[in-house]
Amino acid sequence: MRAEIKTEIAASEARIRAELKTEIASSETRMKEYVDTKFKVTNAKIEALATRINDLVGYLNATNMLFGGMVALIVGGISIPQIIIAFNS
Repeated sequence: MRAEIKTEIAASEARIRAELKTEIASSETRMKEYVDTKFKVTNAKIEALATRINDLVGYLNATNMLFGGMVALIVGGISIPQIIIAFNS
C-alpha cells in the first residue's frame, strides 16, 4: 500500500513539475512579448519627440536669425545717421 502511495505521489510530483515548467515557459514568453511591445511603443514615442525637438530647433534658429537681423537694422538705423552727422560737423 505504501509503495503504491509513494508511486502515486512521485507521479503527481512529476506531473506538477512538468506542468509548472510548461506554465513558466509560456509565462516567460508572454512577458517577453509584452515587454517587446512596450519597448516598441516607447521607442516610437521617443522618435516622435526627437522629430518634434528637431523641428523646434529649426524654428528657434530662424527666430534667432530674424532677431539678429532686426537688431542689426536698428543699430544701423541709429548709428549711420549719427556717423554722418559727426562727419558733417
